[in-house]
Amino acid sequence: MQRNYGNDNERQITVDIIEHIGVIEVKPNGWRKELNIVRWNNADVPKFDIREWDVPHTKMSKGITLHAYEMNAITDLYTAYRKARTAQAEAEMAAAFPKTGAAGSYGYMGGTGAAGSSGGTMNGSVGSGDASQDEFDPGIYTAIPAEETASAAAEL
Repeated sequence: MQRNYGNDNERQITVDIIEHIGVIEVKPNGWRKELNIVRWNNADVPKFDIREWDVPHTKMSKGITLHAYEMNAITDLYTAYRKARTAQAEAEMAAAFPKTGAAGSYGYMGGTGAAGSSGGTMNGSVGSGDASQDEFDPGIYTAIPAEETASAAAEL
């Protein structure tokens, strides 16, 4: 889908959405923050694009456009961050709740190996409801795949 933006007094800008990857967030006004692969002004190289769109894709907000190598760098940085934070959180929990005596068991839900242990991790858990006590955990948010958003958009 190719769209033209600007008026006769301004330089025309065209955007062609090559592939819709998914919706990151839906705002109360219906606008959706999306991750797409786009081609701006008929450029040779398509790029990753994150920005908000209205449902028919006739209006857009400011956003960010990334080359593939930049997107790879961001995903590598985020993966390393999540791995470090998970290891840090597990170490903090192990220090706060020492082993209970059973082989490999810690006194919290993320413990390992003991009977009755959930074997779960802290990631994705729901907070206490007290924002001052809860740390933001981006791992609890999940992007909506493109195929699911297409049916939701059709219902609007």
